[in-house]
Amino acid sequence: MGLEVDASGRARYYRACAIGGLLAALVFTWMLAIGQLDLLQDRNLDNLYDSQARSLFDGHWDMPPDDLGIEAWIIDGKGYMYFGPVPSLFRMPILAVTDQFDGRLTQLSMLAAFTVLVVFTTRLGWRVRTLARGDAAVGRAEVWAAGTFTFVVGAGSVVLFLASPTAS
Repeated sequence: MGLEVDASGRARYYRACAIGGLLAALVFTWMLAIGQLDLLQDRNLDNLYDSQARSLFDGHWDMPPDDLGIEAWIIDGKGYMYFGPVPSLFRMPILAVTDQFDGRLTQLSMLAAFTVLVVFTTRLGWRVRTLARGDAAVGRAEVWAAGTFTFVVGAGSVVLFLASPTAS
């Protein structure tokens, strides 16, 4: 369509976003790990998705109400969770072979979600930039703005609060 910026401009843009994303990931990971170098901590209520995955292995949606606590919907004496099953589906391959990590996969799941956020923030930013500026050269200020924006999305938004122990 003629709206293609030279490869070096796109590479500089992506590099800036990667640096901003990596700096944000350091802050996010520190908050996520509660200041420790352990992303497999057992935190309160972290076994919801593990319990849901185990129920799905058994072929039913209901879960033990004790596992759900205040998150339970009790219908005909059975406990159901109102969160969707996608995090449980991602945990199922690990839970199928071991129970060693029950209640300990939340931080890794959140770090994976954070990575998706940064990657797609970068991609969306590039698409918007292409629509707004067309094939104009990528300037130094634009590269700095893209990297800063990516950092702010990861380390200066509600995402950082969600990583904190008070959010879980």
